This record gives sequence, C-alpha cells and structure tokens, in this order.
Amino acid sequence: MTGEEHAPGVAVTADDGVLRIVIDRPDRKGSLDTAAVRQLALAADLTVAAEDSRFWLPFTTRGFTPDSGATWLVPRLVGVARAKEMLLLGRPVTGRDAAAWGMIHRAVPADSLDAAADELVAELRTSATVAVGLNKRCIHAALDGGVVDAMADEALMLEMSSRTADFREGLRAFTERRPARFEGR
Repeated sequence: MTGEEHAPGVAVTADDGVLRIVIDRPDRKGSLDTAAVRQLALAADLTVAAEDSRFWLPFTTRGFTPDSGATWLVPRLVGVARAKEMLLLGRPVTGRDAAAWGMIHRAVPADSLDAAADELVAELRTSATVAVGLNKRCIHAALDGGVVDAMADEALMLEMSSRTADFREGLRAFTERRPARFEGR
C-alpha cells in the first residue's frame, strides 16, 4: 500500500476500499492536532491509535467554537459529560482513554500500531462486505430513530443480505464447520 502525504507527517492510503490514515507527528508529541484529521479519526468506522496518542479538541482554549460536526459526533461517542470536558475545557484524551470511553476502536502500544492496523485491514478484506455495509446503514440510522424503526431497518437489511452470495457461502461454511471465504457479492 503506497501513501500520499497530505500534510507533514500525515499519510493517506486507500486499498480495496479501505482508507488508512497514518499520523506520525513527533514534533507534536503524538497529538492529533489538525481539526480535519481529528474529526476523520473520530468519524471512521474503526480507529486504531497508539495508547500514548492524544485526541485533542482545543477549540474553546483558542477562543472559538467547534466545527466539523464535533458537537454532534463527540457526545454520541463518549456521552455528554465527557464531550463537555473535551469541548468546553479543551482537555486532551489519550488513545488509551479514547478506547476505554468508546471513542475509538482500539488502542495499542505505539510499536504495535502498524501490525494492529494491518490485522484489522486484513480482517475487513475477508469479511462479507455487503453485510458490513448494510450493518453500517442500520447502526447509523438507529442513532436518529427508535427501536421500532431500527427493527424495521434490520428486517429490510436482513432480506437484502440474505440474497447475496456471501450469505450462501456463510451458511455453507457454518454447516461444513469451516471458515467462510467471502467474495463481497
């Protein structure tokens, strides 16, 4: 996977539909210090960060209000009290705490970050991608609706996913007691 550097220390790569952003900013002591990168990391489906990285939303410490949807996204990820701590007080959160709070998928030691990201990408590449996409639709729609709407969406997505080749492969693999070999169809 080759990367394109978009800012000093920020490389973005895309391969097989997986976007990977690698931030290496030793000059900033591991801080995700640009608003766009912070928001992208928080909005990603799955984010793996170094335990000692920092997620920092310093808007009010600079005298202005948040942008990029931070007031919508952060409370949904960490709850209102923690969102206020981050957004009103500008307190940085370590990667370790971000994972514990449910803000990101996982935090690992810095020297294991590349391996953990590679492992996650490999897992996604072999998944039933149609079902993954339909699950994402349900999860995001459920944030703005009630349980009845969520169950109706799930029923529709179940109907759609049960018509895929991956669904048939998943059933065969289950009955044959072997790992599934999904093809994203």
